[in-house]
Amino acid sequence: MPKFEEILSSATDRCKGNIIEDAAYNVGFQKIYPFTTENINGYINIFDLKDKSLLTVGSSADQVLNAHLFGSNEIALLDINPYTKFYYYLKVAALLELDYNSFLSFLCSKMYTPSYRINLNLYDKKIFDKIKNTLESINKDSYVFWNTLFETFDSKTISDSLFTNDVHEELVLKKINPYLSSNILFDELKSKIKNLSISFYSENILDALLNENYDNIWLSNIGKWMNKEDLIRMINIMSKYLNKDGKLLACYSYKVSEEEINEELNYINKILDLPNFDSYTDSFDTTHVNSYSSKNKDGILIYKRKY
Repeated sequence: MPKFEEILSSATDRCKGNIIEDAAYNVGFQKIYPFTTENINGYINIFDLKDKSLLTVGSSADQVLNAHLFGSNEIALLDINPYTKFYYYLKVAALLELDYNSFLSFLCSKMYTPSYRINLNLYDKKIFDKIKNTLESINKDSYVFWNTLFETFDSKTISDSLFTNDVHEELVLKKINPYLSSNILFDELKSKIKNLSISFYSENILDALLNENYDNIWLSNIGKWMNKEDLIRMINIMSKYLNKDGKLLACYSYKVSEEEINEELNYINKILDLPNFDSYTDSFDTTHVNSYSSKNKDGILIYKRKY
């Protein structure tokens, strides 16, 4: 992992408009996802999370927050984006200090209004000032990182330079994220979050050397950015870090038919040699999330370790 000073310097340079060709840039993941684009609510109940460990990818940290809400207290977050750790702690500080609506207003660029006006509170420095003491108390490096940026640049520059605009609007985020589905669950997570034991890996998943095994592993849709050979390599690598009876979410697919996702599983199974695993697919309706496609299902590939 790069040194903190190097990470802060690269973020500052990006906000100045410079192109930083680091490891994340080279694979197209140099920007933070403010919120998940997955329908986590569609698959989270497939996994046994209570008192189980989890390794997950995802710079938004929504996978972490939702899994912790469902009882996972030992979580590792792996992402090649070097800013992921600092965004996680910014999000946690906002969770602890802000109410439900203020949290969304601070972090969500697509807030619902009758006119869909620009969200003037997005990464607003006045709101950051309300949470920065808490941020400093839970992670000093994250405080220095964000305080430096908020003192130096305006919110639009920070947003445009460090965050992707690939984000759902507020109403969709509430449907796909259990912790945002109601004030009650938001407050439940607020009361739990300090009990989470979390660790971070900032590296390419194909080169990852992890310190332990996990009961569940979620790989999101990064396999869709890979060629088939690298996807299979990734599944082989990650399968070695799964405990007995653990489940590996090998790939998340958006807007697919059941036939398409089954074809993908069959293709991978022909090449993989994992006799100690069962494999299957699951799909879930997404009509209530988005209705712009004739294919109203998202799907996942799952491998379960037998022994």
